[in-house]
Amino acid sequence: MAQETIVKDKNCLIPTFERNRYFFGKAMTVRDFDAEQQYLIGKSRLLNQLIHGAGIICGMQLNNARVADGKFTVEVSEGLALDCCGNLIVSNKTDRVEVQGVITDGKNYLYVRFSECVRQPIMASANVSNCEEVCCYNRIRETFEIFTEPVPPAAAVSTFTGAVKRDALHGIVGAKVEALQKGIVQAETLTDNDGNFSLAVRSDGVAGVFDLRASATGFNSALKATQTIISGSPKPVGDFVLTARLGVNPNEICNEATQNYFEGQSTTCAHCDDPKVFLGVANISGETVTMNPDPNEIRSLRSVVYTNPMLRDLLCDHVSDFNNPHRTSAEQVRALQSINGVGNVTGKPYLSNVNLVSRDSTLNVTADPDNDNQKVDLKLANDAVRRNHLNNDTINGLLTSDATVTIQPDTANKRIALKTNPAALVTSVAAVKLVGGAPRFAPEDHVHDLADAVVTKSKLADEVITTLLTSENGTITIRPDAGAKRINIITTPATDVSSVGPLKIPGTSLSFARQDHVHNLSINDRAPSSDGVFRLTPGENITIQGRADNELVISGAASRALQANTGLVRFDRVRPTEVRPSPPVSSGFETNLFTVVLGLEDANGKISIGFLPELDKTFPPLLLAFYLKSAGDGNFVVEVRDTRPVGATEVPGTETTYLVRWWAIPSIPPTKELPPLVVPPKPPQ
Repeated sequence: MAQETIVKDKNCLIPTFERNRYFFGKAMTVRDFDAEQQYLIGKSRLLNQLIHGAGIICGMQLNNARVADGKFTVEVSEGLALDCCGNLIVSNKTDRVEVQGVITDGKNYLYVRFSECVRQPIMASANVSNCEEVCCYNRIRETFEIFTEPVPPAAAVSTFTGAVKRDALHGIVGAKVEALQKGIVQAETLTDNDGNFSLAVRSDGVAGVFDLRASATGFNSALKATQTIISGSPKPVGDFVLTARLGVNPNEICNEATQNYFEGQSTTCAHCDDPKVFLGVANISGETVTMNPDPNEIRSLRSVVYTNPMLRDLLCDHVSDFNNPHRTSAEQVRALQSINGVGNVTGKPYLSNVNLVSRDSTLNVTADPDNDNQKVDLKLANDAVRRNHLNNDTINGLLTSDATVTIQPDTANKRIALKTNPAALVTSVAAVKLVGGAPRFAPEDHVHDLADAVVTKSKLADEVITTLLTSENGTITIRPDAGAKRINIITTPATDVSSVGPLKIPGTSLSFARQDHVHNLSINDRAPSSDGVFRLTPGENITIQGRADNELVISGAASRALQANTGLVRFDRVRPTEVRPSPPVSSGFETNLFTVVLGLEDANGKISIGFLPELDKTFPPLLLAFYLKSAGDGNFVVEVRDTRPVGATEVPGTETTYLVRWWAIPSIPPTKELPPLVVPPKPPQ
């Protein structure tokens, strides 16, 4: 008898436990012994499922993958894993196994699944009432199988974004943000150093409705109810503003965190619909296999079991981090913030800030404290020092004079009287430029007649006429006329004007060009419009594209090439008369405007296209390809319909493998949709 492999059912529910009750003289049957096993096995798996979780415990690494003769095999290292039903999957040695499922070009996601196989057949009595013997299996071996699927594990495809803050300006570091459905946490994340978060959720291609909750130690939690997100569409949800909790008892923090976790994660028991453990990704192209091409993707998809040594190391890293591992704020620990007894002192409520003020506005407290240097600047405010603030020494000694000003201090009234001393001798204006010699000031009312328009053109000296104006580089001609007391100026016209060239550079001529000089800007005998603009219009298959501000690129549109994509779909163990569709196959195009051609490929690479059972006298499978809206744009489904009748040419129940080669050929979009063609019925015979 051949060894038989039995894969466990996908669904695992919490069982009803029943064990044997033993008593003297009890007749034990197979069902009793089986109940004994299932009682112990079931409890072990249930504890694994609800306490330890699912994922890789150790090992189970994939290496040396290859595709040969239509088979995909890979080496699995020794290791252990737990699936979501609590089954312990054991690989006790490195061994090469065949990967089950349909492989396609591109990414193939590999999983391991718990299975059992019966082995060691022995002879046994079929019925105690007769001597007939049958062959039965003596052992059940727990094993596993590796299989491939075209989709990754349930991964987050949409994101909520926002921030968690304690006020309008300050974010909370390490705050928890959770997405809930029906009160159960579906995804969670922590905020970054600025309090921002990006929470990834999975909405399975339809609108997902979630409640979002933000919480942090020492703060009251906040909830944003009924947040709807579409698959693949990020959605900003704004800020959570958490208020600090007053009077938090540290003894209650641990219990409260435990209760919050239970209410968010464990009020209902987790169930598993597909007990499998993700192992890695195989990128297949023909017979070339690249394992785990993107390590970051593997890290994001792989689940691991939190073993006791792992938790111990993580805990040690945490408790040995003396650099504020909890990112506890001064507000949470009521850090000392007091000035002259004002602030967080005994018997007073917590203050997050102490404001420095000046009652009479003589001091200015800077509005931008220097946090880096831990200081606040205090300085005299504008107009802060008034007359009554001055002491007598300032009044008496602030001002001095060389006797040109009389100073009379008045300390009683806090003021100083000043009076100028008039000069005894004032020098009149004369032709000689001399400074007056009197040590005092002349009275304000002495007069020098230099009123407006006193100096006329006739008063100007010849020196003014001949030297007042200059010209740089000779661009203006200056002709002084001392006799007529005037200066003639005229622009110097350019003798050589450069034409418009391809480079934008200023001219080098030192003279000016006349206003009416001409630059010929015609192109193919066509001049610009009245506003100096040329207009370029693209013709058929011509594209005009601007790059720089002064550059136009004119290019011809390339003709559309029809390029076909191809791939293989493998159908394993197909039974006679079976109809089996494939998972969605990507055509490599973004839309469904393409044609699919199918052919049957044998082990020698020979491809047969068409359904010709009468010519070759065989029963070839019927191949179909069709589109499904659910498969998405650019995807199609291949369907194999086995035409072998049971018992015709094959042994009944015989299974076979078909390898289908497909070609996807893009179609040029139609210019218009043609009306449907109506086929008339045949006339009666």
